Amino acid sequence: MEQLTLPTTVEELIELLDKKYPHKCATVRESEREIFMRTGERRVVDYLLDLKKRTEELQLANAMEN
Repeated sequence: MEQLTLPTTVEELIELLDKKYPHKCATVRESEREIFMRTGERRVVDYLLDLKKRTEELQLANAMEN
């Protein structure tokens, strides 16, 4: 089993979570609970990716104003 450590930057953490919880279609073998759990995991990753993107856009806009 691969030894994981806590990433040192927010970017590395988001990248790790994005790899750990990728977008994946549900299968007929999965229970409703499994589908809901996976969906929730992925929604957190998507939220973090969106937040990171908005933060970068805001930082760029602020840098262009100065």
